[in-house]
Amino acid sequence: MYELFSPRVERLLGGYLITNDCGDYVILNSADYQRFKTGNLDGELHQVLEKKGIIVTNSNRHKLVNKYRFSKRQLLQGPCLHIIIPTRRCNQSCVYCHAPTVPQNESGYDMDIPTAKAVVDFIFKSPSKSISIEFQGGEPLLNFKVMKYITGYAREVSNRRLKMLRISFTTNLLAMDKEKMDFIIQNWVLPGTSLDGPKELHSKNRPGDFAVMEKWIKTLMKVTEHRLSAIATITSNNVGFPEKIVDEYLRLGFRKFWVRPFDRLGRGCDNAGVLGITPEQYFTFWKRLLTYIVTKKKPISEIGTNLMVQKAILGLNPMLTELQSPCGAVINQLAYDYNGDIYSCDEARMAGDMFRLGNVFQGYKEIVSSDSVRGLIKCSINDVLACQRCAFKPFCGVCPVISYVTTGSPITKTQTFQCRLRKAQFKWLFETYFSKPRFKEVFNSWAKTKDL
Repeated sequence: MYELFSPRVERLLGGYLITNDCGDYVILNSADYQRFKTGNLDGELHQVLEKKGIIVTNSNRHKLVNKYRFSKRQLLQGPCLHIIIPTRRCNQSCVYCHAPTVPQNESGYDMDIPTAKAVVDFIFKSPSKSISIEFQGGEPLLNFKVMKYITGYAREVSNRRLKMLRISFTTNLLAMDKEKMDFIIQNWVLPGTSLDGPKELHSKNRPGDFAVMEKWIKTLMKVTEHRLSAIATITSNNVGFPEKIVDEYLRLGFRKFWVRPFDRLGRGCDNAGVLGITPEQYFTFWKRLLTYIVTKKKPISEIGTNLMVQKAILGLNPMLTELQSPCGAVINQLAYDYNGDIYSCDEARMAGDMFRLGNVFQGYKEIVSSDSVRGLIKCSINDVLACQRCAFKPFCGVCPVISYVTTGSPITKTQTFQCRLRKAQFKWLFETYFSKPRFKEVFNSWAKTKDL
């Protein structure tokens, strides 16, 4: 006797991929799939489906309960990622910037010390045993005084509360100098930046002094022992050049990097007519990039792909928020604007009051237990009808902020950019992993490395 465990099906490699709600899966040939459909399970097929969790029996029920708990373990830890905006001022004007920035010489957009202290106090009310603070902007180095204060005060509080603490920041590097570099090295503040390819490609997306950025990339790669992270945002300006992007990262000494399509948020929304690409264009770019890395044996990995393989194929659940359901907003992350306003995530700052939860001078429980937070979390669960039929539902997530900005509703619609892209990516990864040994070997080696 057995029960079905929410099986979802996708044609794959001449057979059928079947998944369950835990993220377990099996690939059946056509004959076995027909027996599965009709319930004609012989001993061997029954054992395979029982072992893979596609059917539920008394023998595997307890194992599946624990597996499902593991797949949703992000629900039990509390907000661990806390994004702080020391200033909205910025010294660059990127064509796709999604942040509500102001010019560098504007006043009134810097976080002050009392607000900074209240932010840290609020953060450490989270029940999470580990806390990750990430400075974003604007350009956070333009309010370095507050960055230094928060770093020192957060270290003090984490030691007192016996919590693990990780601090990082995202910068365009144009305001970096030796004093700032020495501080971040001495205090283990991990730097991250953006690099959209070689100068001729990068400068189309992010105008600025490329030579200054290049200088600090090389310096930080050396003094941080390659702990500088970077991301390439893909627009119509650079979507046709994946090989050049990989080669530029290698030239500058990177061993891993991220790629992502630009979001239609903020300035990106205003410039979407010029910068916009289709899911199919990005998918083609991404496949070319991975094929170039793997077949040419380039010593570099793409982190997003690595995490997708870990989540979908290897069952490791790396807890990347965009591959979670609920997505992680409030449950796993919060964002704090320069004035102490709290948002459900970094992207939510760009959507205005719709996703504003309150202010750090309010009570913690008042913020995270509000009706609006409950409604937001409900919108971030991928239980819409189209998701229910998709074999890749256990590995995917939805974003209510992107949904709200692009459709006017926080409830995700079907066939969005993200949906079309993720489905194509997951299917290609499964097909490639199980049909091309070289890709399988490389993807497995990536999964053994520490990405973040």
